[in-house]
Amino acid sequence: VLEARGVTETLNLATQTVRRMTGYDRVLAYMFDPDLNGTVLAEDRRAGVASYLHQRFPATDIPPQAMRLYRRKLVRLISDVGYTPRP
Repeated sequence: VLEARGVTETLNLATQTVRRMTGYDRVLAYMFDPDLNGTVLAEDRRAGVASYLHQRFPATDIPPQAMRLYRRKLVRLISDVGYTPRP
């Protein structure tokens, strides 16, 4: 049994576990502030993928449809970042 020592370690273990289970290139854990600005708190990524760790994303950068998804589902999986979205 793994025992995490705080929020950061727990999020790091969670992103590692999800990436190991899915095989995705990158897994991020965000926190949204009351104004809906996002900060990347934890990340696990394959070698060669640029890091987003500690980057902040203003609420205006997050499309409304994505924010609605974040409110409904705490986990959002994107299997191919190069996909073409459907209307």
